[in-house]
Amino acid sequence: MAKRIYHTLELNVGLSKLQVGFRRGRNCENQILKITQAIENGFQQKKMHRSVLVLLDFSSAHDIIRRQKLRLSMKGQGIQL
Repeated sequence: MAKRIYHTLELNVGLSKLQVGFRRGRNCENQILKITQAIENGFQQKKMHRSVLVLLDFSSAHDIIRRQKLRLSMKGQGIQL
């Protein structure tokens, strides 16, 4: 079932390119490299702009989610369980 859900999410739902958690071939190291490159690019510009970085960690979020609401949301995304 996990493979079917993953396949549906990757191909049909069109997850954001920024989403790296729980995806094959992507990890937090990729995000660190992207952030580092964006900062470096900013320093190379003649006119500097202020940047804001927000990091969110939803560890253990799965423990508090309402299963019925999750099922309805997945069904709305085309994932049939």
